[in-house]
Amino acid sequence: MEVLNLKVANLIRRAIFARMRFLLFYLSLFLLFIANATPAQQYRPADTVKISKLLKQSRAIYAAKDSARFDEALNNLIKASSIAEVIDNKEYQYICYTALAKIYGRMGKAMLKQKYVLKAARLNMDYNEAKKKEIEKLQAELDAQNSALNAKESQLSKLKDENETQKIDLEKQEKELTSRDTALLLQQLETDKKVAENKLLLREKDLAELKLSDQEDKRKHWTLAFAAMGAFALVMGYLYFTKRRHHQELELQNDIIRQEKQKSDDLLLNILPLKTAEELKLTGKAKAKHYNNVTVMFTDFKDFTKVSEKLSPTELVEEIDSFFKAFDEITTKHHIEKIKTIGDAYLCVAGLPEPLEDNAIVMVKAAMEIKQFMEKVRTENDVKGKVTFEIRIGLHTGSVVAGIVGLKKFAFDIWGDTVNTAARMEQSGVEGKINMSGTTYELVKNRFDCTYRGKIKAKNKGEIDMYFVS
Repeated sequence: MEVLNLKVANLIRRAIFARMRFLLFYLSLFLLFIANATPAQQYRPADTVKISKLLKQSRAIYAAKDSARFDEALNNLIKASSIAEVIDNKEYQYICYTALAKIYGRMGKAMLKQKYVLKAARLNMDYNEAKKKEIEKLQAELDAQNSALNAKESQLSKLKDENETQKIDLEKQEKELTSRDTALLLQQLETDKKVAENKLLLREKDLAELKLSDQEDKRKHWTLAFAAMGAFALVMGYLYFTKRRHHQELELQNDIIRQEKQKSDDLLLNILPLKTAEELKLTGKAKAKHYNNVTVMFTDFKDFTKVSEKLSPTELVEEIDSFFKAFDEITTKHHIEKIKTIGDAYLCVAGLPEPLEDNAIVMVKAAMEIKQFMEKVRTENDVKGKVTFEIRIGLHTGSVVAGIVGLKKFAFDIWGDTVNTAARMEQSGVEGKINMSGTTYELVKNRFDCTYRGKIKAKNKGEIDMYFVS
């Protein structure tokens, strides 16, 4: 058995080492793709939102290391990649293929992992003749490795079958030995009984009364023996079924605990960023962190109090809820962290907890989508004769401190002068416009058409250079 297990372990180890030489090549392809990546194109919001939702669900399963739900994550990623292929979105195709490779790697399926790593690399590769030949060579090597692995898997399967055969033979031998021992024991008991009967026959004349008494004692002895055996069997049966029932109850309780843990983890991830949630679960607290380069966005609605007086409380909440849900979908799509809502104000930040080099550009894109959404809502409300909310949007780039505050009903929040300046950008803006500071403008001026407003006086800030995104 030990030799067989050693052979199986060696086969598995060789299969793993045979593919380690490709890792550096795949890493270089990935870096090449990142270096040559182009800005994401604009597609239909419904398709990209659906892809973002599927990616978010898969990331949550992968981050939670819930191997029982890896198949669900794989299905979500395959659906998302299919949509990305239909709309020809290279960015989302790459993200889906990379995520599929990670999950297959976690599941130990090396060949499927290599398949999607190669698909991701092909997206950004310049298909000249030399590189095509290189890809064909790599594919040939991969096919050869597949063949070798299949042969080793066949050998491993054969060894497992031999192991099962040996196990069955051992069990059969144990049963035969047990049957043989039982037969010998019965034979010995029969012999002893015959000897006792012969002795009793020889003494029958002289010990007739003693024989009757002895027979009576034997009957009592056997009765007690069978009664003891029956009681033992009942006790063993009771213990077995009690243990079985206890095991079933324990499994049921464990399932309930696992389900509740998953619910609490999902709820925590809905409140806090992934890294902060993991740190909180491990240590019971999360330290505040400083981020040098992030972009903060503030939005609110002009004359919110006056307009809300024309709506019932239920209508007002439903209207604001529909706005903020749309904002959440847009920020999630662009990997922007929502911080909180304050009445009719919406606060979010790009560039944390994961650093994002082009966070200012990403935030401007999200702000433009929010502006377009509100323009669409305004057009629909004008046709229906409903009340319309006008939005102001303010952006500023700088450093912040982020972390958790409080002991009960804790929340992830950000602090710093950057947050205050972003709020002043929103307050000094114009409804239906995206107002940004000079700092943010310098980071996005080569990507977007902007209009200089001049130096505008902001509360407690003095005069600040401000720009509108055209």
